[in-house]
Amino acid sequence: MHQKIGMSTPGRTRILYSALLACLVGCAPAPTPSPFTRAVTPSSERARVYIYRADPRNSLSAIRLSVDGRPLGTIRNREYETLELSPGTHEFRAALRGWGLAAWGWNRHKLRLSPGEIAFVKLSVRLTERPLPGRALEIGGRGGGAASENVYFEQRSATKAWKELATTTQIQSHP
Repeated sequence: MHQKIGMSTPGRTRILYSALLACLVGCAPAPTPSPFTRAVTPSSERARVYIYRADPRNSLSAIRLSVDGRPLGTIRNREYETLELSPGTHEFRAALRGWGLAAWGWNRHKLRLSPGEIAFVKLSVRLTERPLPGRALEIGGRGGGAASENVYFEQRSATKAWKELATTTQIQSHP
């Protein structure tokens, strides 16, 4: 007598449907980032900071951002975050992502906030050059030297910032 080894038809059907469902879920589009929305005005005992990136030239560079030593996340071009902080001086640090623990193109900015204040800080990534005698710079239109990407902070007026923020989305969790 031969014994049939294998799975019954209902068992195979369940596996097939499970595999199909896994493929469909895995192929779902990424969630759509939240478009810019103004945050609630801070109370008279707090302050609000909008920190954003709106570089005129699109860049794939990602910036790791921290506030007062606390990691905030990674911000890419056309993204923003808003924070409600206590009045006083706060230190913002920004670093271009590197390999492992190393980062290049970092900068820091101290911002003093008053109670009830709304402040705007724009981040930008710029390519800068440094002359080095006898070394050719391989960027068209520039002389000899070395080039590097650097992060810059710029405090903006509300009028300019609201216009720039209108084209951004809130930062997402980035690996």
